[in-house]
Parts: sequence; C-alpha cells; structure tokens
Amino acid sequence: QENWTIAKSAYPLEVRKNLFIGGMPESVKAYAETGSMRNTFEVQAEIYETYRLDFAKYSPGADKHCLNAVLITISQNVGQHIKYYLLSCLS
Repeated sequence: QENWTIAKSAYPLEVRKNLFIGGMPESVKAYAETGSMRNTFEVQAEIYETYRLDFAKYSPGADKHCLNAVLITISQNVGQHIKYYLLSCLS
C-alpha cells in the first residue's frame, strides 16, 4: 500500500518531466547528464534554432518566411490535430 502511494504521487511528476524533455536524443542526454531542466530547454532551443537556420539551404526553392511560420505554428500546436492544407495559409 505504501509503495503504491509513493508511486502514484511520483508518477505525474515523471510524466511531466518526460513531456518537457521530449524525445530528441540531445535533449535527453542533456537532462541525463545534468538533471537540469534549464539545460535541457537550452539544448531544445539550440535544436529549434538549427532547424530555423537550415531553411537557408532550401532557398530560392522555398519561401523562408513561410517555412518559419510553419515551424512556429507546429511548435505552438503540439499534440493538436493539424490540417496540413491550412499551413499554406499562414503568410
């Protein structure tokens, strides 16, 4: 009984941590090595910025502003159903 009470109270915290850490290997590694959510968020921000900077590789074939708008919209709507045809209307 006591173990179940401890596990039940700890479970939501672990779930929340897993959701915030995410599944990117580099952010998981940052948390595993430091135990710091701040460090993990910094790594995630670096990954995000790297994606954004990679948009230059696709010019002139793609609109960088559109790609940036799609990236922002997707990151703001994680876990929600996104209709891809609506992403083309983001300008």
